[in-house]
Amino acid sequence: MIHGILLLVAPILLSLAAAFFGGKVLKRNATRVPAALRFVLANLLPVIFVLAYFWIFQQIDFAIHRANGGSDEYMGPMTMLVYGFPIFAITFIISFFLASYRFAES
Repeated sequence: MIHGILLLVAPILLSLAAAFFGGKVLKRNATRVPAALRFVLANLLPVIFVLAYFWIFQQIDFAIHRANGGSDEYMGPMTMLVYGFPIFAITFIISFFLASYRFAES
């Protein structure tokens, strides 16, 4: 149960939160950076956060796997990005729209 939450629910919530807050923060702050670049960064922030989340989770899980004398047939949390591609694609599209909306309304 906890593994499913860590692999599916947490990255989706992280993506939506990054889009919600990233759009607003990047619109109001960092005004020396061109608006187009801030807009692109606000849209890419959810993807960057989710990839960083899975990369950190992968490193921790692989270290635990090796410490337990793991075998060569290891499939870590990063494979969730492949198997859950439709879910994450929809999540990223929603995050793009959310970040764009928050960037435009601020």
